[in-house]
Amino acid sequence: MAAKRSHVQPILYKRINAAASLDVSPATFDSWVLRGILPPGRAVGGLRMWSVRELESAAEELIFNSNNHDKNIEKEIDLVGAFQDFEG
Repeated sequence: MAAKRSHVQPILYKRINAAASLDVSPATFDSWVLRGILPPGRAVGGLRMWSVRELESAAEELIFNSNNHDKNIEKEIDLVGAFQDFEG
């Protein structure tokens, strides 16, 4: 009789599952890999695989950079508003 296995968390993803883990399409995933936003993955037994830890780290950096970008835009808007107030 086969032993029941508890739910096992993956440590590596294939491309489709890596994209799904980030809730993006495979095309977006590929684009982000090509642009260096996400790691390129590694060949493991003839398959390209992505480390869950590396994907999580890249996603956190993407969120952090996005938040900083949004804050910089808010600062620029505030500066433009202040300049307009000064002129008018």
